[in-house]
Amino acid sequence: MSFLEDLLGLPRKKGQEAGKKAAVNAADAKQQAAIASPLSIDDELEKAWDYVQKRLYCFELQFPKLVESDEVETACISMKSHEISIQKKFVDHLRGKGLDYQTIFRGLLLHEAGHYKIMPWDLKNMIMLTYRIEKACPEKKDELSNYFMDVCLNLELMLDKREDSIRRIYQKLDKSSNTEAVLSHLYAFKTGMDFDVPTIGKGLRQKVDELGKIKFTSRKRAYQNAERFARILAELDEQEKQEGNKGKSSSGKSGGYSLSKVDGFGLGAYDEKEVERALKDIAKELEKPDNYKKLHDFVRQEQERLKGQETGAKDDGLSDVGKPGATRKGLPIAGSGRSRAPGRDPKDALIDFYNAKAESYEILVEDRDVIGGGENASTQLKPWEIDEPVARVDVFNSYGKYLPEISKSWNEEGSRGEKKTKGTPDLLVMIDSSCSMADPAEELSYAALGGVCAARQYLRKGSKVAVVNFSSETKASNFLDDPRKVSKNILHYQEGGTRLETEKMHEVLSRNKNSVDIMLISDGYIYNYDEVMRGLVSKKNTNRITVLEIASGFCFGGFSGDTGRFRHKKIQLYTIKDETDIPGIVVGDMGRNGVM
Repeated sequence: MSFLEDLLGLPRKKGQEAGKKAAVNAADAKQQAAIASPLSIDDELEKAWDYVQKRLYCFELQFPKLVESDEVETACISMKSHEISIQKKFVDHLRGKGLDYQTIFRGLLLHEAGHYKIMPWDLKNMIMLTYRIEKACPEKKDELSNYFMDVCLNLELMLDKREDSIRRIYQKLDKSSNTEAVLSHLYAFKTGMDFDVPTIGKGLRQKVDELGKIKFTSRKRAYQNAERFARILAELDEQEKQEGNKGKSSSGKSGGYSLSKVDGFGLGAYDEKEVERALKDIAKELEKPDNYKKLHDFVRQEQERLKGQETGAKDDGLSDVGKPGATRKGLPIAGSGRSRAPGRDPKDALIDFYNAKAESYEILVEDRDVIGGGENASTQLKPWEIDEPVARVDVFNSYGKYLPEISKSWNEEGSRGEKKTKGTPDLLVMIDSSCSMADPAEELSYAALGGVCAARQYLRKGSKVAVVNFSSETKASNFLDDPRKVSKNILHYQEGGTRLETEKMHEVLSRNKNSVDIMLISDGYIYNYDEVMRGLVSKKNTNRITVLEIASGFCFGGFSGDTGRFRHKKIQLYTIKDETDIPGIVVGDMGRNGVM
């Protein structure tokens, strides 16, 4: 029968009618055969998983499991165990809607494995996305983050991977709230596919148009897109509240399974070590420590919030935040065994920032003969004898004179003799934190970064590090092997004048009987520089002295520009104009690399 005959309602021929009926019956039979699969549900899951692994190259993930407990609402992935969990009740619900096992399992597994392989790419990006969304809508950041990542992921699967099972599942889900209706229209608009969308009014259509302008698959603009997406949906949620749509909500709690309940995905799905690695990666990319501190505090607050939800619940590390009574343990700080409260130490973020930055800049420290006292060695100040080495004379306690019985010298007693071994000396970092130096908490301080880089290198070699932080006041620490404590002492900012109290410097050096390398970091305008240097070179246990001259806009050239400054073969000078100069520092033999 022609189209015109069909349109005019002319009677069909018996053969044509029978043929159409047979075709419909055949299609129905095929669908019923697919639904009534001869394979068991476990075999169907295995078959679908084999397909998904090959499709997304996710062979490192564990075999998924079906669960019947209320811990999982629909489906979710744990980034800790790398295992996907699927709620059997949800599978039965979709089966009741006419979907076969392969469509259900492929769609759910592609979506969950996609969170591991495709979106949010990695934890660093997930944190950044959530942080940007939190700025747009703090109260609903979790839901809006999930919406955004789901939309990005699903569009990638449907458009780039040409996977239709996702669409067929979403087609069967509830769309009774305004948010769910808008999202279904957005999917239909972006893909040109049938999502069984509900009828919407002009206001909601406008929201769809606004969302349709966002390029969800663009990684380059992902953070800006996330913030824009969140603002649009936040406005939609506010409109819905004002309209007083009882029984409807943007969170999808209208009964049944909805677009917003396919899964939740957040920080709680990740292992604490992964969180620390992500923060470290973020620190390496950011330029300003203040920006990192804001993001660092945001993550710590999230950890505390998740910790507060753990009461009476088992930590499964699942990403399903939509499950009833969802709870999750707080993520402990690596190595501490407990969660750190936000702001527990204001310098935590600053220490993490500079330690992460320091990993990108290596300072070469060459081993050399290290002199150390015997087991029972003790150092005493005694009158200097004419036959003793001049280097032992303490000029500060000898009034600048070298006279037998009048000048004072440092001598070791009770030792088994000096020992010389090849190794790395301990390090004394003397850092200027006066007002002419950059505040390491406000901007990237090359002085602080250089100090942390040097300390990190010595500590890695098994040496200890002491810090003399000087401004109007000089603050000295003991020799330590704790990287965080050392970094904290280096990062302390005083913002005063520039004078180093030599008494405290000598006091620190006198506590160490072994060889000590010195690193002096300043912009060059130390009032008593010559006094400091003469004191350092006169000490027996002083080894190599490295001076880092920080080039700043405020003042520059205090060391290199003043030809009258004290010079010695032990002293090496480096000028640091930016962080890329730091890897050029070599703490090696005297006589090379710019001796003063």
